[in-house]
Amino acid sequence: MIRNMSNKAATAGPIPEGLAATSSAALATIIEAIPDPAALFTLDGLVLRANARFRQCFDWYRQGEGTTVPSDRWFSNPPDDFPKFTQLLRRAGETDAPAHPVSVSLNAANAEQILTEIRACGIRDGHDKRRTIVVVFKDITRQHTLARQVDEYERRHKEWLQISTEMIFGLDVQGQLLFVNETWERRVGFREEEVKGTDVLNLVCPEFHEDVRAALARLAQGRTIENLQFQSRTRDGRTIDILANLRPTRDAGGNVVQILGAGRDITERKKAEETLEKLNRNLQSAVSELERSNRELRDFAHVTAHDLKAPLRGITMLANWISQDCAETLDEHQQENLHLLQNRADKMTRLIEGILHYSEIGHREGSLERVDANALAREVIEQLVPPDHIEIRLENTLPVVPCEKTRLTQVLQNLISNAIKYIDKPDGKVRIAAVEKEDCWVFRVADNGPGIETQHFERIFKMFQTLSSSESGENTGLGLAVVKKIVEIHGGRVWVESETGRGSTFYFSLPKHPAQSADR
Repeated sequence: MIRNMSNKAATAGPIPEGLAATSSAALATIIEAIPDPAALFTLDGLVLRANARFRQCFDWYRQGEGTTVPSDRWFSNPPDDFPKFTQLLRRAGETDAPAHPVSVSLNAANAEQILTEIRACGIRDGHDKRRTIVVVFKDITRQHTLARQVDEYERRHKEWLQISTEMIFGLDVQGQLLFVNETWERRVGFREEEVKGTDVLNLVCPEFHEDVRAALARLAQGRTIENLQFQSRTRDGRTIDILANLRPTRDAGGNVVQILGAGRDITERKKAEETLEKLNRNLQSAVSELERSNRELRDFAHVTAHDLKAPLRGITMLANWISQDCAETLDEHQQENLHLLQNRADKMTRLIEGILHYSEIGHREGSLERVDANALAREVIEQLVPPDHIEIRLENTLPVVPCEKTRLTQVLQNLISNAIKYIDKPDGKVRIAAVEKEDCWVFRVADNGPGIETQHFERIFKMFQTLSSSESGENTGLGLAVVKKIVEIHGGRVWVESETGRGSTFYFSLPKHPAQSADR
């Protein structure tokens, strides 16, 4: 409205006295209607008229009389701001067009400093053509504060982007790079000013162009992209693997205007995955080869055992025939040799059967069940038929444990029969018990036999290892090896404590929650 009035004044020529008065009244009405503080100034800075909003904000003005601007009182920073104001009045008085606005800090009536944008426009006088200036004061304190807050937010936002360990980047909807953070620069090798405004596909390896184009199309439709994998070339000619999440950003109208991405360099992870995959393939191949080798060994053991047991049976039968047919002609020494031959053949047969039995442990499918160890131990004792001079007793009630019943039977048979076999005292004692631990049960089989020296604790659990020779052929050296293998397959362990001359205690543990299959 001020601009239009100024133009009319500039083109209308001399104004009659009555019309000039009417225009002055109209100008006063217009100034009063302006919502911001407004006043009519002379070129010298004298206030001729002001609206109510001006009088409310600045209490130094007195209505109805020319008032000189109190620069020291009105301006918060008079040396800098008052010259700006006077120069604005001079520029407005020299032209018919509105002068370029200035911003100064003014003291308001409530002692508050307000940042003010001042606009001015000159008005031509109808007689002497002197100009008066319409000046409007707009409080931009809040606007300025918000602008500073926005600037601070953007500054902090940029700082957060720079310190992020993720590769942060921005694209427009056409896929052109708008910005990148320092992590992106370090990984890719290009600085932001080198790639800003370029198509992101210029950095993406060609074999991933189709995937990236499809992702950009979905992002332009407002969809979010997660876990997009692609390769990017670097300044030094390398390629790096990137895993990125991308999200569209919208303007106030809901239109997608920008794409924000956060990526991670997964080159080392990809290499590790490829190495692990290769190792898994090699391991699978090795396992398959081992399984094949084990099958061949088991087949070989069965065939060999069959081929060995057949002549042993023949030797035993021949010795029996000779002993029976020639009983009257053989002297005592010859009969003893035949008996020794029979015993050695029987021992060899048991040894072959023991090796076969040991090789089968862990290779046949076995299912776990809840086994009453207390009842099973009583059955084993009854089957062994201990001599009258040996007392076997359960010291407490053995637990119900998850295991394969046949395997636990073998463990108890070997341990109890060993205790019976080696007791060398007229009053033999075997004690069986179990103790509950946090995650397992620990069983023990104790005897008052001759005991075992400490240096033999490990050796006795190996195949074919025995501490005493047996001419009867009963001892094959496999019993404790079988016990160790069965217990370890169930996830437990076996050990011995002994004192020479006082007896031995064999311990074995069984977990409360073993694997589903005892044979694996």
